[in-house]
Amino acid sequence: MTGAFQAIALAALFSAAEPPQDSAARAAAEKAMRTAFTSSASWRMERSLKGSSKIFVSEGRVESHGATGIVWRTEKPFPSTINMTPSLVVFENEDGRSERKPSELPGYSEINKTVGMFLEGDAQAFSGLFKPEFSFSADGEWRAVFKPGGSAVSAAMDEMEISGSDLPREVSIKSRSAVTRIFFKEEKRDEQR
Repeated sequence: MTGAFQAIALAALFSAAEPPQDSAARAAAEKAMRTAFTSSASWRMERSLKGSSKIFVSEGRVESHGATGIVWRTEKPFPSTINMTPSLVVFENEDGRSERKPSELPGYSEINKTVGMFLEGDAQAFSGLFKPEFSFSADGEWRAVFKPGGSAVSAAMDEMEISGSDLPREVSIKSRSAVTRIFFKEEKRDEQR
């Protein structure tokens, strides 16, 4: 479920209503995120738990289908698929399939609703969910740091940093118990999967 929440949170972040530090960086980040909503990418996630020196690694693909949903596939270490739509979240792995309604998943309904509003062009959709800071790095990539603004998201993370150019390239999520880094590499959509 962690991967699913992270995919949803990634999708949710780019339209916070607070004034940005750098409006050009914010515009670049929003453009990249809107592009990512209809893109496919491979990903590698590295997660370190506080108090442990071991880094847990997983790899897979994510396919974003705009407002209709996100498919998050884990290929390694164990195959599984999470298909997130506005009305249902379907989990599939070697043990079978299970379905959950968004209302059964903390924060999902709130984020899902605001993602849809953002995709429809509502730049104020995420007002109050996050406090963002936008900037450009020396190499010209945008960087966005988000801190939860007192919503249900604060139970899942303390801070999220996202960076990229045409598309998001890296996500770092800090919580009380772990640090998670996700690296994305865009790929052409394979319609036959």
